[in-house]
Formats: sequence, structure tokens, C-alpha cells
Amino acid sequence: MRSATSCFNKTIIRTDVKRFWPLLFLYTAIWTVMLPVYQWVDLGFPYSDYPGDYLYDMMFGGVIMGLIFGGLFAMASFSYLMNSRSVGLMHSLPVSRSAQFFSHVAAVMGMLTAGKLIVAVLTVLVQLMHGDVAFKAIGVWLLVVTLVEFFFFSLGTLCSMVTGWLLAMPVLYAVANALAIMVTQLLRFLGELFYFGYANANSYPAVTYWLTPVYQMGEVLMDHVRETMEVVVDTVHPGGAMVVPEALVDYPRGPRVLSPEAPGVLAVYTAAAVVMLVISYFLYRRRASESAGDPVAFGWARPIFRYGVALCGGLALGLGLYSILSMNSDTVGLALLIVCMVLMGVLCYFAVEMVIRKSFRVFGKGWPGAVAVGVVLTAVCIGASMDITGYESRLPDEDKIESAEINIYREDIYVNECVEPETIAAVLALHEAIVADGELPTGDDGYYNVNLEYAMADGSRFVRHYTLSMPKAMKSAQIVGALDTLINCEEVRYQVTLNSSKEFAEGLKLRGGYITGKYIDHNQQLSAADADRIRDAVLADLANGAGKQEPLNVEGWPECTVYIELEGSERNLWLDRIRPDFTETVDVLNELGLDSATLFQVDEKYAEKYGW
Repeated sequence: MRSATSCFNKTIIRTDVKRFWPLLFLYTAIWTVMLPVYQWVDLGFPYSDYPGDYLYDMMFGGVIMGLIFGGLFAMASFSYLMNSRSVGLMHSLPVSRSAQFFSHVAAVMGMLTAGKLIVAVLTVLVQLMHGDVAFKAIGVWLLVVTLVEFFFFSLGTLCSMVTGWLLAMPVLYAVANALAIMVTQLLRFLGELFYFGYANANSYPAVTYWLTPVYQMGEVLMDHVRETMEVVVDTVHPGGAMVVPEALVDYPRGPRVLSPEAPGVLAVYTAAAVVMLVISYFLYRRRASESAGDPVAFGWARPIFRYGVALCGGLALGLGLYSILSMNSDTVGLALLIVCMVLMGVLCYFAVEMVIRKSFRVFGKGWPGAVAVGVVLTAVCIGASMDITGYESRLPDEDKIESAEINIYREDIYVNECVEPETIAAVLALHEAIVADGELPTGDDGYYNVNLEYAMADGSRFVRHYTLSMPKAMKSAQIVGALDTLINCEEVRYQVTLNSSKEFAEGLKLRGGYITGKYIDHNQQLSAADADRIRDAVLADLANGAGKQEPLNVEGWPECTVYIELEGSERNLWLDRIRPDFTETVDVLNELGLDSATLFQVDEKYAEKYGW
């Protein structure tokens, strides 16, 4: 009699389908509303020239659906592992654990695929009613959403393997999806407390993005591009060669496609899903049936759970408690922070011990672990306060800087991109002066904000945000001198006045514009010739040294500026801070009928101080 071993059991697959069909019905119903129903309504009011565009819009919806239903199906499929009676029954069946595991996986992925195929067929029918059918877009949607769901189901399965509590599984699943961002934010909070000049960047490190699959996949799937359609020109040269006048060439937008980064990202997460599924399989085979009801199913995982929760909880809750207690303080209290973090860490440690041991009697034998948690958290606080990484004193390598961005709020200096070696050297000199002599404001001290950001040759960004004590900065000859050099650099003066680079302003073809000011009642319209004259006069004045500023001017600049907007063929040119020292520009404005005495109403103290 021939015998065979199968990796699947049809009875288990049929049972899973019968038990979990309501979940499949809900999944299919949501997708039906999101795709065929919505597109049926929307195509009545043409949403796009390409019916497949809406499917690409729904790619991010696939990430959210995969996150939710991948976790729900994993929790439902392996819920029997959390109940001692159910797991005893399943493991007593004449079916190998391998067959049980792969049967559950096949049942879930089969149900999800069947639901998507139903939605795809309905979408084809809807698009047929309105004309073209986007078969390629539907196929891409099926593939992408299947890979996304496979990843989240594998992650949910792994979470189900390491716990014996049904309610602990969704908590573990949520933590696995958000842990990287939470830890990064906690470390940033520590940086803000201790590091002078710490810049909380708008983006996260690449490793944080990759360890947060919802964000990483969502970003690349939302970033669509359009194919370039071929240009057809009917004009043909008598000799047979096609003539395409440059002015007639057009590049209409084609249908949407996935961003170039999407296939690579999906491939990485699919490979990770396979690895997680393999690990889950081996854990399932070695998992003891008696672990049902235990918060942690494996003995080797208990120290990870115990110390991981204690350290992360102590860090998060300790920082939260410290923020409350030090709300009205202007300085960082290292001792208070250590007390808060150690206290919260020890409490979290004993709370986890109670959960693992299922007893309140944990204080006798749990103190060595609690002391270890306290020592680690204390070391984290002391290490951060001592700046063992050298964050505060680190400066970028001048040879590797491609450009620099400067925001100096008190001086109204906003320069997006400085590329001249002279300017970059001045930025570094100011940076070095602040590191050496800058101090934080205390109490009612006036403050002075300096934000510096460097674009490095390797594509990274080097960012520092400084809030200085205004009185201390005014007394520092090093800071004042470096600041004076920087804000009066030629490139900085051009960009502050022109709100663009000198090269852009010189090459811009102007069509007109207007002038407005604080002391005139109407806008003065400009012809193209007038706009050219004003632009040339401003450039000449800047070349002659106009637009210089005095650093750390506590009085502020007089409200005597004229605002000029010149309309260009590419984009408009805004001329800002036109003051009386722009002599050639003032002459042109007078010739255009605008009295400079009316435009520049300056107090006598300013006129005398600046020689206006």
C-alpha cells in the first residue's frame, strides 16, 4: 500500500474557509466599494483620460488593507494556539504540524486572492461599460496588493508564534510596525535635551523607514509617474524626412505607472516575508502545546520581552514624567531625568515580571534584573549628557559640502542654496564660532536663532539649529565678526534681495510687473522695458555693495523697503529690501514717477546712522 506525505490538508483548508468567511466577505466588500463601485460612479464624470489611474491611486489603500487584514487573518488562523483545549485537539490529529501550518497559510492567501479576483472582475466589467479596460493596471494592482498582504500576514504569523495570549498578538503586531519610529522619536527627545544645536530633522534615518513597512511601502506606492507618450507630427518634408519644428513639439502625459523605486522595495519586503514565514514555521514545530495561555511562548524569548519592555518603557515613561516635572525649568536636570527614567524602568520591569510569572510575588527574586535596567538607563542618560558621540563639536568637512542653506531669523536671512566657496567658508566660520562661544538663552534673555543645513557630496544632510543668548552673542567678537562676514557676502546679499540666484535673475526674460510699498496707495504697473531697467539697476547696486546689513541689530531695520515683483517667462522675480542705498534703483524709480521721498520715509536717526 503506497503512502505519501503532503504539506497541505484539504480538511483544514476547508475548515478555515468556513470559519473565516465573514472576514473574507468584509475584505471583499470594502475593496468592492473602493474600486469597482467608486469607479463606476466616477467614470460618469470623467476622472481621467486613463481608467487605470484610479487603481494606482488605490495602491496606498492596499497597504492599509494589507496591514489590517493581514494581521486579522493571522490572528484568526492561529487563535487555537492561545487556548489549551483547542491546541491540544489540533495537535492530537493525525496531521503533521508542517501540514497544519502550510494549510493555514494556503487557506488565508487563497481567500485573499479569491477576494481580489472578484474585485478585479467587477472592475473589468465597470470599465467595459465606459470604454477602455486597463488590464495592465488591474494586473499590477493584483500583484502589488498580493505582495503587500503576504508581508503583513507573515509578520502577523510570526507575532502569533511567540505569544500564547490572543489579545497580546495585536499589541505585538502594532509594536512591530511602529517600534522603529517610536525609538527614533525617543532618541531625538534625548538629543533635544542635551545637545546644543540638535536639529530634529523633518525626515527619519533610512533604517527607520525600512523598519516601518507601512511608511516605506506607502511612500513608494503613492509616488506615481506618468509614461511619456510618443509625439506624432503630420508635417513631412517633400524629400520624405519628417520635420518637427521645435516650437510645435509636445509631450502629452500618458497613463500612470509605478515609481521606479517600488519594485525594489516590494522585492525586499517579499524576501523578508519569506524569511519571517520560515522562522514562524520552525517556531511552530518547536512550540509546546502547554504554552497556550503564556504571554511568551518560548523560554529564550522571555529575557528579550522582559528587558525590551522595561528599557523602552523606562525611556518613554521616564521622559514623559521628566517633561511634566521640569515644565517650568529652563535647564536640563540630569539627576531628575535619571531618577524619572530609572523609576519608570524598574516599575515596567516588575510589571513584566508579574505578567510572565502570573504572580504578584516577584520582588524577592526580581531585584537583580531591576538593578540592571536601572544601570543601563543611567548609563544612557550620562552618556547623552557627556556627548560621547561628539555631536555638538562635529563640523562638516568643507571639501565635501556641495551647498549650504541658511536661516537667521533675527536678521531675516533666508537663503536656500549657497554654492560659492567664499559663502560656504563664511557659513563654516559662523558655525565654528557658535560651537566655541555660543550659549543658550536663560530666563528672560533675548534669543537669536541660526539654522544651518549642508548638502553633502554623498547625498546626506548635515543640519544644526541653534538658539543663542542674544546678550552673550553680542559680546562675542568671534560670533559678531563671523556673522557680519556671512550676511554681507556677495552671494547672500544677492539671494536675500533677489530671492533667487544672481544667474537666474540675469537670464530671466521679463514681461512686466508692479511695485508696491508701505507708503503708496496703489500698485505701479510696469512694462517689460521698465522691468528690465529696474532689474538691471538692482543688479548694478548689488555689485556696488548695496544691501549690506549690521549684525545683531537690536533696533531692527526701518520699514522703508519697496517690494517689486517682476513677471518672468519661467517664474516671477521678487525684489525685496530695496532701501535708499540702492542709488541707481532709486533713480530709475524716480524716472518712473515714484518719488523716493514718498517711498522711503526714514526716521532721522536711521538716515544719520546709515548715511541715507
